[in-house]
Amino acid sequence: MKRLSKLLCISFILFAIYPAQAQKCREITEQDIEQALLETKEVVFYTWNPYMPLSILGLEDSREFFKNKGITFIPLLDNTYHEELPNSKFTFKGECLTLSYDIQITDGMYNHFPGYFYFSNGTYQSKLYGFTFHERIKRILLGEE
Repeated sequence: MKRLSKLLCISFILFAIYPAQAQKCREITEQDIEQALLETKEVVFYTWNPYMPLSILGLEDSREFFKNKGITFIPLLDNTYHEELPNSKFTFKGECLTLSYDIQITDGMYNHFPGYFYFSNGTYQSKLYGFTFHERIKRILLGEE
């Protein structure tokens, strides 16, 4: 419980200190997703919302975690913010990507934030919703013991 309290405090601090910045995002298509699945053995798509502090905390934490596991990590912004983020308190690292509306509806990738969607060898394997710890990601999402 203490760890969760610390993480919540850190996430609210992160949310508060990032400078406001408007940034346009590139909408990715089904072809972009298919290409990513062809180019890499394993990929995790991470859906997030810049106004949800745990979503922001999970973004950088997950980026590092999957990098260390050798799994491609692709963050996808909540597509309701695909034009600009005029009041966001988040500064992006790298390219801002969002899914097209059609993909969101068919795959349910924006049902809850954050969301993890794991593909291996070009095939969908599992999903996990909500901020979580590495042990749970390994066990539930990746199927590791």
